[in-house]
Amino acid sequence: MNIPQPVTNPGSAIQKFRFCPQCGSDRLSNPHDNQLSCVHCGFIYYLNPPVSVVAILKNQQNEVLLTKRKFEPGEGLYDFPGGFVDEGETLEQALRREIKEELNLNIGIPEYYNSFVTAYPFKGIMYYPVDTVFICEVSDWKPLKFQDDVADVLFKPPALIEDKCLAFSSHKLLVQSLKCRPEAH
Repeated sequence: MNIPQPVTNPGSAIQKFRFCPQCGSDRLSNPHDNQLSCVHCGFIYYLNPPVSVVAILKNQQNEVLLTKRKFEPGEGLYDFPGGFVDEGETLEQALRREIKEELNLNIGIPEYYNSFVTAYPFKGIMYYPVDTVFICEVSDWKPLKFQDDVADVLFKPPALIEDKCLAFSSHKLLVQSLKCRPEAH
C-alpha cells in the first residue's frame, strides 16, 4: 500500500513579508523559520500554523461523507467537511459552525481522532495548517443540504476512496489511517 508521507519540510509563508507591520521599515530579519524581527523598531512576529477542524461523519452503512470542493484550492476534488478555526473559537465550536455552514447538520459531542499537517496554497502563499480530526455523530441526516463552499457530497467506504480524488495530503493520510484501523469505528 502506498501511504502518503506527512509534510516534513514546509518552508515558511513569512518569506512573503517585505515590510514591518508595525513601523513599515524594510529592515527585517528572519532569525528562525517562524519568526520575523524588525531591526528598526524591535517588533517580533511569530508565524504559527493555522488550525483547522475536520469531521469524520459516517452513515448507517459505515460510509464516510466527503464534500466536493466548490473553490480553489482543490476545486472539484473531495475533502472531509470542516474548515479553519476563527479567532476566539474552540475546536468544537469551529467544528459545529463549519458543519452547520457546509452541510446544514448538527453534530453530537465530537471525539478527537488525530491530527495531520497539510499544504494549503492560497493566493500565492503556501500555508501549512494543522488539521485536527474528530469523529462526529449525526442523529438526523434529513436536513443535509450542501451549501457554502461545498459543490456536492458523496458517501463512500474508506477502503474505496482513492488518493487522486482528494484535495489535501492530510486527508489522504486520514483515509489511510481509516483503512488501517477500520475496527476503531
